[in-house]
Amino acid sequence: MSLLLAAATAGRAWSLQDLAGDSGASVLIPSRSDADGRGRFVLGGGSGGLQAESVAAARAYLVVPRGHDVFTLSVSGLAWSTASLKVPLVAGLNLIGYPGPSVPAAIGTADRLLGLAPNAVFLARVEPNVGGPPGATHFEVFVPGLGIPAFPIEPGRGYILVETRSETLALPGP
Repeated sequence: MSLLLAAATAGRAWSLQDLAGDSGASVLIPSRSDADGRGRFVLGGGSGGLQAESVAAARAYLVVPRGHDVFTLSVSGLAWSTASLKVPLVAGLNLIGYPGPSVPAAIGTADRLLGLAPNAVFLARVEPNVGGPPGATHFEVFVPGLGIPAFPIEPGRGYILVETRSETLALPGP
């Protein structure tokens, strides 16, 4: 998931610990502090095991509900700025999202978004398994040049972006 509002305007500075506690779920986040400088995922849940890092614009969080239950998370506040947003990406795994209420056509599909990140290898998202057991999911992956149709980029969704080296992604405003 990717929040569509500035979490700090929700009456408090909303942290990853708050996200985990309020959703009752585990939260998977990229770590930017590995010794080798590569993006990695760190799993934490509830009120413990997570940094007090604030929820950030254009970052995504993989929220894993207990027992694969579907849940609704209601948060109110001001929308993220609609100005261009620069997102630092690290070599390896990055979780990103578009923080606006609608995605501009310039990045409306996976291939267009990857066009803004020359060091990107692929983009993936989590999709439900149609006809599978409740809560079952799979990764849908877009790799440029393979002839796979590009999936749409949607507000409120998170995406895994894999980079060969660090760079800055400039997301346009709506």
